Formats: sequence, structure tokens, C-alpha cells
Amino acid sequence: MTFVIDIVRLEKRVSPPSDHPHKTFQPGDKAYESFRRLKAAANRTAVLELAQTVILLAIAFFLSLVMPHDPVHSTFFYASIPLLFTVALLKWRSAYSNKIHRERLQRAQVHAILAHIATEVLCGARGRITWFRPRSTNPSYPNNYVVPFSRYDPLNPTPDPRSRAYYPFNVSYTGLAAANPNKVIVCEFPSFDGDRSLMEKHYSERLLIPHRFLSRISNYMLNVRAIVSYGLELEYPKRMFLGVLSIDLLDPPDQAQLEHRLAKPEFRVFLSSLSDLEATAQLYGRS
Repeated sequence: MTFVIDIVRLEKRVSPPSDHPHKTFQPGDKAYESFRRLKAAANRTAVLELAQTVILLAIAFFLSLVMPHDPVHSTFFYASIPLLFTVALLKWRSAYSNKIHRERLQRAQVHAILAHIATEVLCGARGRITWFRPRSTNPSYPNNYVVPFSRYDPLNPTPDPRSRAYYPFNVSYTGLAAANPNKVIVCEFPSFDGDRSLMEKHYSERLLIPHRFLSRISNYMLNVRAIVSYGLELEYPKRMFLGVLSIDLLDPPDQAQLEHRLAKPEFRVFLSSLSDLEATAQLYGRS
């Protein structure tokens, strides 16, 4: 059975927190000004990186001009090639190291938010929670898909999901949530009794998942009885698709109880924190 929970209807049950992720930002608001400053800082960083690259290219171009005319400069040019290569290599290594460090920090931060959702919103329900990020933050990117970025699993303390699964938009319920953000999509599964072939048949025939994605699904899903998917999109001051929150439940959910838990103000606060974190990550770039 599949059903959709109307988040807008749930929000009417409680007063949304002041840092609600879908609050309308206007010029002059603190949130809008903070967004503008982050974007300006990201632009300055990009310009600085571009300027450094242009300077290196200009030096190489200048040396290539003087090389044929002056033996002294020609010798200097050949001697400077290893230096330029070393500088470029160190620059790339520094950028790569910063990216890896930033990604680990973001994964740990997301893991902490997912842990709070598991304990304070889902009240310790058996299962795991995964945060999927879009492969590309460009909305015009063709064949975009979401990949697992961080996961909270009580049986695995590390935030690294170690998963090979990925889902294009509109493929599986994770991809469906990505294509239809700000809606909670709940899909219940029958018991597969540990039979992977039965699970793959159900995924292929009932969920219409292409065969090339079935081999990437882990055996953990054999025991999952329901998936709760929520695509998170920031609407103001700029529309940005941030990712998909996917909850794998090992017990069949009760719709009324699930709606009651998702109506908690804490859930909106944690989504707001996750929204802020992912929006900042997109502003500064991830690739």
C-alpha cells in the first residue's frame, strides 16, 4: 500500500517554528541578508580561484613568448616547468583535501540531525534513515539522480552510508520524492522471507524499477516493511532542490501514528537545520 501525507495539512496542527525552512524571505530580513552574504562569499572564492589559475597561465604564456628569442630565458623557461607543475599540483591537492574535509564534516553534521530525527521524532522505531543528495545541483542537468550521502543506523555508528544505490528522478519512491518535493510518500512492502529474488521481482514488477538498479539494492531491504520518503526543496529566496530524506522501517507503519509523529514541531526544526546545512553546501559548491 502507498499513501501520501500532506505536509501542509500537518503544519496546520502546530505553530511552525520561527526558523521554518519555507518562510518567505524579503530584502532586509536577516535570513535574506545571510543568504546574500553567503552567495557573495562563494562568488569571491570562485573569482579568487579563477584569478590564480589565470595568473599561472599568464606566466606560462609569457615564458613561451620569450623562450624562442633568448637562450637565457629559454633555459629559465625549461627550469620553471617543474616549478609551475609543482605549484599546480599543490594547488589541486589543497583543493581536493579541503573538499574531502568539508564533505566529512557535512556528513557528520547530517548524521547528527538524522540521529535526532530517529530518537525524538520516530521515537526509536526500528530502521535506519538515509539522506540522499542530488548528483548535480544544476536544475537543468539531464538525467539527474540522487545518491546516499549520510546515514543513521543504530547498528552502524559511522555516518558513511557505504551504499552503491542511486536513483534517477521518478525511479523508485526515493526518485519519486525527488521529483515531487515537500510531500511525504509512504510505501509499504510485503514480507519477502529473506528471498532476494522475490524482492527483486516485487521491485521490478510492482515498483517498475529497471533491472540495472536492482543489483545495487542491499540485502538490508529484504527486511524493510516500509519506506518513508520526503524530498526537501528550499523555495525562498531561491528555489533549490536539496535532497531526499529516506526512512527504512522494519515494522509496518500505522498511518495515524506516523502522521502524529511527523506533525511534531521538532521534525520541522530538524528539517530547517538540514535545509540550512544543505543550502550552504550548495552555495559553496560540492564538486
